[in-house]
Amino acid sequence: MIAGDGLDSISVFEVRAYVAQMQANYLMEANKHEDAMGSLLDSKLIYEELRRLKDPDSDEGIVYNEKIDQVGTFIRKTAMDLGMIETSDDLKPADAE
Repeated sequence: MIAGDGLDSISVFEVRAYVAQMQANYLMEANKHEDAMGSLLDSKLIYEELRRLKDPDSDEGIVYNEKIDQVGTFIRKTAMDLGMIETSDDLKPADAE
């Protein structure tokens, strides 16, 4: 298990999100795009939950937004690789318009 006595609950979730993102990166390299998509969605969901716990204008809130955007980029790429969308414009975040 990743969590130990020295980690608070927020840190445990941050580690889980990071591990899911790194696992997705490996799976994308191994051309296992469906599995990668699942890991990316897990990572994004965790980061979104963590962001809700913080002031959006705080340093931590800004970092979580950047992580969510980064994972979103990989989700769009993976969706293109799976043939779910034709271009990255087909799956833009709602606030990008």
